[in-house]
Amino acid sequence: ELKQALDAEVLLLDRAAAIGERFAWNHQEFRVEYPSIAAHLSVDGVFLVSALAAARAGDVDHVVAKFPDPARSFLTLYRLALEAAGDAAAASVYLGVMELLLLHARSKVEEGAFDPPDTVGGSAGAFSGVAHLVRELGGARDVRLRDAALCLLVALIDAEANT
Repeated sequence: ELKQALDAEVLLLDRAAAIGERFAWNHQEFRVEYPSIAAHLSVDGVFLVSALAAARAGDVDHVVAKFPDPARSFLTLYRLALEAAGDAAAASVYLGVMELLLLHARSKVEEGAFDPPDTVGGSAGAFSGVAHLVRELGGARDVRLRDAALCLLVALIDAEANT
């Protein structure tokens, strides 16, 4: 995409020079659109599919550290999962990253790294969307979405605040 944009700019400069026009290129106004990047799921600048792959490879702490505020990101991911109701692949990615953030936060609480009110999902892991996830699970036809929702529910149910 960058190469195409630069080639188009060079072509404009060449055409102007060919007909004798004085033309100055303004690098400050030069912009490149990257639709291929826009198509990737991301939250807070973190590309989620890549983050899940890195976490599965064992780099969980590094992945979670990329989220500036994991608790806020957790809620953003839930909102995005709700908005992606017609896109099971996207919704399953959002739910998968929610599970990752929740399990990481819980492990840090158990290690004494921070107090429960700082955990993902609210105070001691409380999350008001559990009942909604259970209802949605009943209608889930896509196996990826169903698996992601079940994994997240298991992690949420492990938190005393959600039982």
